[in-house]
Order: sequence, then C-alpha cells, then structure tokens
Amino acid sequence: QGIPKTAVMVYTAPRQESEDLKALFARIGRPLTGISIVPFAVQNLFRTGWIPPPEGTIANLFIGNDFSRIDVYSADNLVMTRGIKAGLSSMAEALVDRLNEQKDPRSPALTLEQSRKIIRSLSPDSAPLRETDPGFRLRKEEIFEIIQPALERLSRQVERTIEHYATMMPGERIVRIFVSSAMSVYKPVVEYVDDGLKALREAK
Repeated sequence: QGIPKTAVMVYTAPRQESEDLKALFARIGRPLTGISIVPFAVQNLFRTGWIPPPEGTIANLFIGNDFSRIDVYSADNLVMTRGIKAGLSSMAEALVDRLNEQKDPRSPALTLEQSRKIIRSLSPDSAPLRETDPGFRLRKEEIFEIIQPALERLSRQVERTIEHYATMMPGERIVRIFVSSAMSVYKPVVEYVDDGLKALREAK
C-alpha cells in the first residue's frame, strides 16, 4: 500500500554452539566479530565477487552430515532456502545396512562412525583407509553403488525444489548449481545430481 517494507530473515541457533565457535577462534588469536550461517556466507561470496556469479538465478546445494539444503540466489540475494532430510548420515546408514547383511556373523558389526569414515575416504582430500579399517577392500565404485539410493532421494528433492521455484517465479530459470558439502565433494556425486537435472530439463 505504498509503505516501504524491509524483508527480514531470522535464524535461531544453540547458544553453546555459538560460544564454542567463538572460543575456538579466540584461542588461535582471531576473535570473531560475527558468525554467518552457510546461506548468508555464500551470499557474501557472490556479493563481494570472490565467486563471480553468472548472469541469472543460481542455487547452492549443501550436503551436510544429518541434513542437506538448497539455497536459491537471485541478483546476489538469498530468495529461497529449503532443508532436505537427507545427507551423509543417510548414506552411512545405507552402507551399514548393506555391509552388516553381508558380513561374517562372527565379525563385529560395522558402526555408523566407521561407515562415515568409509564415505569420507571417497574424497580426494581425505586420508585413505588403512588396511585395519573396515571397508578397506571396497572399491570406490562399490561404495558409490551402495549409497546411490540415498543419493537418489537427495537428487529428487533438488529436482522438486527447482520445479517449485519455477512455479513460484515463472520465467525465472536457475542457470547454475554450486555444490558444497560437510566433506570435500566427490565428483561422481556431482555428476549423479547433474544427470538427474539433465533428465528434468529434457522432460521439459
């Protein structure tokens, strides 16, 4: 009605996590003056030009430990964010279920923490598994095949988010998706999500 308005987005966070983070940086002599959550940190990267944004609307898919999130940016502004109940833990659970089904009954069961270590070993920046580690003899292709159903659920949620945004903002198309993760990104994961989006584009 002609009255200027300011859009405000508010997040809450556990106080202890904030205090622990501030204490960590204080110990290394770099006291924090503020803390940004990932969607706004990525927005800062675009706005400052540290990551030159392409023309058009872009998205960032963050694959976290217990959840994932897709954030949409238009003109360098965060315009939509959506949480997805699937992440590295979902992949670790799939690995636990499969390997414990196949193991010798006399062998100890694979734990979730051991499974996460196996998944982290997919990353080129992570330490390789040692001979004494569970999953040492598994090829990367075998690990990826086991976690693929969990990855497919994540990929479908990304597709639905993009379709929802296209419905809400007719004529505005997401032209690029960046991928970040709680571990260094394993290239076949990006390619798998990309294949799903290619199928979506071809269906259009």
